[in-house]
Amino acid sequence: MISEMNLVFLILSIAVLLLLTEKIPVALTAILVVVSLELTGVLTTGEAFSGFSNSTVILFASMFVVGRSIFKTGLASFLGKKIMQGVGKSVKRLTAAVSFLAAIMSAMLSNTGTTATLMPLVVGISNSANFSPRKLLMPLAFTTSLGGMMTVIGTPPNIIINGILEEYNLIPFGFLEFGKVGAIICILGILYLVFFFTKVCRLFPAQADQEDLQKRKEDLKEVDYDNKKMALSGGILLFILSIMIFGLVPLHLAAVIGAVLSILTGCISLEKAYRGIDWNTIFLFAGMLPLSIALEKTGGARMIADMVMNRFSDSSLFIVLSAVFMITLLLSQFISNTAAAALLAPIGLSIASGMGISPYPVMMTVAMAGSAAFLTPMGTPPNTMVFGEGNYRVIDYVVAGMPLVLITYIVTIIFVPLFFPA
Repeated sequence: MISEMNLVFLILSIAVLLLLTEKIPVALTAILVVVSLELTGVLTTGEAFSGFSNSTVILFASMFVVGRSIFKTGLASFLGKKIMQGVGKSVKRLTAAVSFLAAIMSAMLSNTGTTATLMPLVVGISNSANFSPRKLLMPLAFTTSLGGMMTVIGTPPNIIINGILEEYNLIPFGFLEFGKVGAIICILGILYLVFFFTKVCRLFPAQADQEDLQKRKEDLKEVDYDNKKMALSGGILLFILSIMIFGLVPLHLAAVIGAVLSILTGCISLEKAYRGIDWNTIFLFAGMLPLSIALEKTGGARMIADMVMNRFSDSSLFIVLSAVFMITLLLSQFISNTAAAALLAPIGLSIASGMGISPYPVMMTVAMAGSAAFLTPMGTPPNTMVFGEGNYRVIDYVVAGMPLVLITYIVTIIFVPLFFPA
């Protein structure tokens, strides 16, 4: 009889194939994952459907309402025109402006909160410049991950790495030490997005751009351009952003408060709030999340990690760091990068101890690789958030994200040993 672990790998393989080919809708693939995991007995009902009560999913749904409110009142278009007046209509200049802002914000805030805040603005900029938002939304999602690499608080893997170092009575990385490597990756990543992403976009189907622009034209017919409501929606956005910055309440709760205020103040009706939620995004994230639980529960994730680490633990530092990077990268595309870091950091420490080298280059490699989840829409919450709004396909992430993965790998392998000698 096939083991539960092998069942999970089979379900994962079929899901990846269906997501890449899109033979059936992406949301339906995600739901079939949930159903399969429960039918096979790998997960309980509560575990299989836990994604739908996940705080990130609640944040998604609520911020879609807030974003729709900002768009419908005309504030997004108004701000988009103002930014465009200062930067111009050039896609490259607008990409640079959005990427720089997103990277700076995500170094200090969560990348999910940064993406949720900037998405309506990016759509407004795109509409004002009369091009598809898909040219800016993926760079927005990617640069929030790039910016998060630069500080301890910028992304969950960095926090996890420091927590595990402290748990093993080792000195944690300083607040900006991640930036020694992360800043180089971030700068090179933004340069790639500014100068080459538009060329990569040509590989995306042109039909999607036309569908996108048609959707925008229909959406613009609903814009009210009500000055009072514009001010209200702007005030609500600033209010919830302030709550997020100071950590007064959890991110998802701040987003729910924003959505409720948007409806209560009349910035958006309840009916349009429902319609503003991108259900494809909700189902994709909530449906694929249980795979992470299944991989951890059955020991599949640890088996992959142990197998690779045992194979390369006696090799040179270059080979070890490459192996650590690749396995962390692989896992972080399908399970949360937080879970990937938490799983691999202790294994990395064991390898460093066994080789008689410093643990810091290994741990920094885990951190950088954990934030390089650019190849799938479920790799990070920001990737998922822009998936539906940008009308992307799963393969688009592979095409656009691979250069960023290569940049991250090359910079990590070269600079980690320089800044953190073994």
